Formats: sequence, structure tokens, C-alpha cells
Amino acid sequence: MVLSLIQLIMGALRPAPDSPRRIIFNWMHLVTGTAGQVLAVACVFLGVSQQALLLPSPSSPAVLAAWLLWTLLAHLLLHIHSCTLRREGSDREHICSAQSWRQQPEEKSNIKKIVFVVFLLGNTAFLVAFITTIASV
Repeated sequence: MVLSLIQLIMGALRPAPDSPRRIIFNWMHLVTGTAGQVLAVACVFLGVSQQALLLPSPSSPAVLAAWLLWTLLAHLLLHIHSCTLRREGSDREHICSAQSWRQQPEEKSNIKKIVFVVFLLGNTAFLVAFITTIASV
């Protein structure tokens, strides 16, 4: 939770795109966000095993593992896309880049939008599965 609040504060105080401090912000944003995601996944897996939450044990780990693989697949696809752009020499999205979204060609930006929409739809499906599992108790 603290990392989420730090992300909000960092976002409110982020430097301008052409500022020399923007590189530091980009790295801190990456590290804080990644640490938050890793800790969130650990908390979800530990929370399911709590005795107070009587979830049906055979399906819970399978749904959680599928959700984790889904999240990792989305990150992997975006990383492959970024490496492909970098290989073509047209990548404007390197972590040190200040103006990543504005300089990106439209068709390459569409790939990110498609991955984002599919990721949101998949997360919605997992949310329904989680709620259904909890409601069945």
C-alpha cells in the first residue's frame, strides 16, 4: 500500500519531459511499480491460504496461477514489442527516454493499446472467477 502511495506522490511531483531529472524519475517509477506488483502477488497468494478465508482449496491455486501467468504474458508481450522497436532503431520508449508516447508511430502505439484492452478483459474474467469462488463459500 505504501508503494502505491509513493507512486501517486511521485506522479504528482514528476519533472517535465525535458528535465535532466526525468531519467531518475523513470527509474524510480519502474522500481517502485515493479516492487509493488511483486509484493501484491505475494500478498494475494499468502492471503488465499489464510484459515479465516475458507476458499475451496483445489480451484484457488489454479485460478491464482493462471492469473499470474496471464499477467506475466502481458508483460512479456510488451517487452518483446519494445525490443522489436529497439532493434528496428525506431524505439522511443527506452526507460531513459523523456518523450516516449509522443514520438511513437501510431501503428506501433496501437499494439500497446490492443495488449492493454485484452489484458483488461482477461483481468475482468479473472475478477469474476475470484468473486464467484468467494461467493460459493
